[in-house]
Amino acid sequence: MGGLERLGPEAITIRLVVKTRPAEQFGVMRELRRRLTDAFAEAGIEIPFPQRMVWVRRDPGSSRAAEAEAIEDGEPPA
Repeated sequence: MGGLERLGPEAITIRLVVKTRPAEQFGVMRELRRRLTDAFAEAGIEIPFPQRMVWVRRDPGSSRAAEAEAIEDGEPPA
């Protein structure tokens, strides 16, 4: 039992309900994940990893901005 639970901008959540013998759930879980990964690879489905772009804003005239400009120009920091 299971199915597609959620579609999001960064993830697709698939829920599976599987009955196992006691203490075997972790091995079964690893095997299911391996099979899903293999099936996705065979189908050409890539599993992306989250990426973030961070912009650092420097106020003109601040000592840090001048330091950064000097480093960008190849001068050693003072």
